[in-house]
Amino acid sequence: MNSELQEKISEVIGLDLSGFHTYTYDGDSYWLGCEITQWLGLSNTTQAIKAKIKFPSFRMEYIPHVNENRRVHLLNLNGIIQVIKKNRNTTTRILQQKLESAGF
Repeated sequence: MNSELQEKISEVIGLDLSGFHTYTYDGDSYWLGCEITQWLGLSNTTQAIKAKIKFPSFRMEYIPHVNENRRVHLLNLNGIIQVIKKNRNTTTRILQQKLESAGF
């Protein structure tokens, strides 16, 4: 996704992605799923992402400085939007309404 769309979505949902760890794979930016789900107030990263989000919006990678024993979840911008739309808690419901009113 281009940077203009990223800025627009970040503005709509109030998420400053520059505050999160960013990783680049195949030219796409990905953010740590554990940081995103924590920001959303979701307690279980695996349940929030893995059963609901599909590749390429989500991927698993081994990043030793994050978790030296296991692969970690990574989300691109589309994956972050999908996590918001497919999970139900107070924060995600508010963000869902904001995304809908902005046309996402």
